[in-house]
Order: sequence, then C-alpha cells, then structure tokens
Amino acid sequence: FESKVVTYTVVPLIIVAMLFIPLLVARARSYDLDDHAENFRSVIVTDRFWTNSMMMLFLLYPTLSLTSMLAWNCDPLSGLLIDDFRRTCPEVTSFIGLYSLGAFLFYPIGIPIFINSVLRRNGITRIVKNKIDHLTTEAMISLYVKITCPLEAQRFSRQVGDADIDKKEFKRQARNAFNKLLKIQEILRIVPAEEEEGALQITEILALENGDKNESAETGITGTDIFDLCRYMAGHDKNGDGSIDFDEFSQMLRTTRQDCNLFTGSETPDRLT
Repeated sequence: FESKVVTYTVVPLIIVAMLFIPLLVARARSYDLDDHAENFRSVIVTDRFWTNSMMMLFLLYPTLSLTSMLAWNCDPLSGLLIDDFRRTCPEVTSFIGLYSLGAFLFYPIGIPIFINSVLRRNGITRIVKNKIDHLTTEAMISLYVKITCPLEAQRFSRQVGDADIDKKEFKRQARNAFNKLLKIQEILRIVPAEEEEGALQITEILALENGDKNESAETGITGTDIFDLCRYMAGHDKNGDGSIDFDEFSQMLRTTRQDCNLFTGSETPDRLT
C-alpha cells in the first residue's frame, strides 16, 4: 500500500523534472538572453515546457488528489483500509500518515495555487481583459454593420460600385438600377402622380406586398425583391412623401457604399474618427 501511494505521487514529479532538463540546458548556455543567436529556441523550449507541464498536472490532478487521501479512506466498522483490507488504518504520526498529509498539501491544494500563480505571473489577467475588449469591439462593429448596412444595402453597393472613383460611371450605374426599379413599378401597375413622375412610390409598392401582383417583384439583384428594397429605401425618404426620386436614390447609394465599406480596410481614416 505504501509503495502504491509513493509511486503514484512521486512519478509525476520525476516526469516534470525530466521536462525541466531542456529548460535548464537553455539557461546554462545563456540561450535565454535576448541578444543570443539561439534565443528563439529558448523561447520555444520555455513555452513547450510550461504548456506540457500545465497540461500534465491538469490531467493528473484528480488521480493525484485521490491517491494522496487513500491513507485516510478507512472502514468505520472494522478500522481497516478500504483499499487494502490487510492493513489497519495508519496513525497520523506514522510514515504513510505524514506522507499522505504532505501529498495532500502538495497536490490537491498546491497544484491549483501553483497554476494560478504561474498564469498570473505570465499576465493571464491582461490577456483575458484584452480578449474581452477585442470581442466586445467585434460585437459592437457587427451590430453597427447590421444596423447601417443590411443585406439589401450590401447587394446594392456591390452592383453600383464606388461613387468616389468614377462619378460618371457611378451615376450611369445608379441610373440603370433606378430605371430597373421604375420598370418593376410599371409592371405592378403603379402610376405616380404627374408631379411625382419618375419617382419610386415605395409606400404604394409596399401596400401590394401581400397582394396578387408580387409575382413580378424580382429586381435582378440575387435574393432581393422590390419589397425588400422599398423597406430599406423608406429609411432614406428625406422629405417623408412616400416616394424616392433619383437624387434621393443616388444619395442613398453613396451613403450605403460608405457604410458598407466601414471596418473592411476600404474606408478612409476620416470615416472612422
């Protein structure tokens, strides 16, 4: 019984000591100095040592903790060890009793304290804080992009192009896209008032969404119909008259293009200030 307890609790220490040998060699040869040619190898060795040691201690922690308490696992009726009924429960002052006490302090209590100390010394709190800050920023950016640049806006921006590179080409593409929407409006048999001729009647189009005329609602933009676009364009109706003319449509596309380029590396620095 004593041999089992000692073997189970000493062998892990021998393995850790063997893992420590390359680190000692690197330190003895001054590989850990910043100006040494082999410094990069010392960094790798140190990293591997701590990674392997921490993983091994983590995996062996339950077994080591249980083994360190075997000497106290006694049958209350017979006074014999449950793990070896040939032995009576050892006295606290006996070798195995004192050894188990030391092992209990060293493994079940010592390993968590050791791992916590090593992680804190290597800046785990700073690393965790940086990760939380990074994920928070990513979540904020994702929410902002979702609000300012929905799927319809992304498709529009890809179809029309960049307004800043070639203004004439942008206007031509924007006019083509606007004319396609006007043709769909004609197919839906929506006739605007004379003063609103050449404008998209988004309120009237949306009123037909659940009617029988939406079989011709495809816009030519994959996965998007006229009703999706009208719901998006309703937020860009500056004068609130329920219609979008070409000037409002062009301004919407410029804003859409800028918003969809945010946080992609394609935006200008002043857009992120």
